[in-house]
Amino acid sequence: MNLGMLTTAMKNHNICSYMLYFVYFFACPPILSPLLPTVLRFVECQYFERIAIMRMLISAALLALSAVSAQAENRWVTVQNQTGFVMMEFYASNRDQTNWGRDWFGMDVLMSGDELAFDLDDGSGYCVWDLKAVFDDGDEVITNGFNVCEEAYWTIN
Repeated sequence: MNLGMLTTAMKNHNICSYMLYFVYFFACPPILSPLLPTVLRFVECQYFERIAIMRMLISAALLALSAVSAQAENRWVTVQNQTGFVMMEFYASNRDQTNWGRDWFGMDVLMSGDELAFDLDDGSGYCVWDLKAVFDDGDEVITNGFNVCEEAYWTIN
């Protein structure tokens, strides 16, 4: 592509011209650049226009999805242990689960005076969760109906 072809592409102001310009200058390896104008003459510009339109539509869809996810509720909860005992286990289940599921601490524990944050977003869209803590002295604390979209801290005294 020489300066004359580039000038023509810029004067025409159509998607096909811009696509040809992009492919030639940014996507073509230097060794193939002498062959590219010949090859591109046989490709219909409508094909490039369709690709450009599809890319614009996909970009618009991705932008819309990112806006929706940005508006999603925050489901992070910080568990604060103010009991004087070691919290050995922590369980959280959304309102429709019939069991507690896994221990969110895994192999860890939560010492008295410490806190840990958890993202309780399981993809279900639930804001209301049941929370359970098990301590080293055998005591359990259960809070039913904790709204993680409105409250950020679960403090146990």
